[in-house]
Amino acid sequence: AVVYPGLDGVCLAKCENSEGVQRLDGKLEELERKRGMEVGAVAIQLLIETAKGVINAYAAATASPRVNSLIFGAVDYTKDMRVKLTSEGNEQLYARFYTAVAARASGCTAIDCPYVAYSDTEGYAKSTREGRRMGYEGRMLIHPNQIEPSHAIYTPSKEDVEWAEGVKKVFEEEGIAKGSAAVNYKGKMVDTPVYENALT
Repeated sequence: AVVYPGLDGVCLAKCENSEGVQRLDGKLEELERKRGMEVGAVAIQLLIETAKGVINAYAAATASPRVNSLIFGAVDYTKDMRVKLTSEGNEQLYARFYTAVAARASGCTAIDCPYVAYSDTEGYAKSTREGRRMGYEGRMLIHPNQIEPSHAIYTPSKEDVEWAEGVKKVFEEEGIAKGSAAVNYKGKMVDTPVYENALT
């Protein structure tokens, strides 16, 4: 019903394996051809929210070139695991980390789970910072008061930007230009991976 010109993508909820992704890919191609759309125009976002989905996240993410992002779904994941969902999130750690790793390994964007205690702004900010350190680049939001802290947390700080600019400058002038594999910047070693990370 939704596959018409102008549609950017669809979200495959309860994604548990590569076969489901391939079936969706095939159906999208069929509808794109039928409706005069460019084949591959509709992207797929995977919602990883079960134990089986977590275990198969990388295989599912690489099952179609349409897949561009993975979302970790904590509420259904904890239900599937038969454990209580908490704001602290210790019961989610393995799956949350693994989904982010699977997203990165497959070249996709990792999107963090919703934080259901939407009135707990301090807890939300803490959890979002943790997710960012895990490799998440965005988060599902369920309340307007989560927008502003999300922007603040996912936007590089002034200090981060200054650090990256300094790393870029010193590595290009002292490393690349002089053939050194590693250089010192503010008491820390800077080599190619650190430099490449600063560029992003």
